[in-house]
Amino acid sequence: MGKTAPDNTESDVVTILKDKYGIHKIPIASRIFGFVVNSYFVEKPCPTLVDVPPDEKVYLDKLQSGLGNVGCSINDVRRIIATHPHFDHFGSARTIAEKSGAEIWVSEGGVRWFEDFEGEIRSEETVRTTLLFESGANNTEVQDVDKYYRRATPLARNVKPDRLLKEGDIFDLSTMSFTVTNVPGHTPLVRSSS
Repeated sequence: MGKTAPDNTESDVVTILKDKYGIHKIPIASRIFGFVVNSYFVEKPCPTLVDVPPDEKVYLDKLQSGLGNVGCSINDVRRIIATHPHFDHFGSARTIAEKSGAEIWVSEGGVRWFEDFEGEIRSEETVRTTLLFESGANNTEVQDVDKYYRRATPLARNVKPDRLLKEGDIFDLSTMSFTVTNVPGHTPLVRSSS
């Protein structure tokens, strides 16, 4: 009988990332939206946060606490990499950068969302509402979706990126090199034309 690979639980992976690579997962529970946002802190080659929580004191306090558990603080962060332009992945990037002097790195494909989040979210609302009605949603359902996004919008601030990441760019985190890969579908990167 052949051997099968052991199933790694999430906690096993988190332990390996922390112990072997110095990548620290900082889970931040959302009080409004009922989900957990994960930020990842990597101390070397420069103190980096991959994704940051919404821009509200309660989330920043949780991030500060998580960084404190590894002997660092928000003021130590020198680089922020936002994987995509959703409020729960880049919302506090500007606030953190203002406190720490960190550079903000984002995908060039979503740059307009980072630079004009409020404007893009308003444009998306029009497209989203039309799509929902065309798909058979009723007024109550559309209003519920709109309410969710209206609560989320103030939790992100526009950012001016210091570096635009392009497909194929390579950068180091910990002892590894990462290659930027565009994975469309989770976020709107192309404005719909009507």
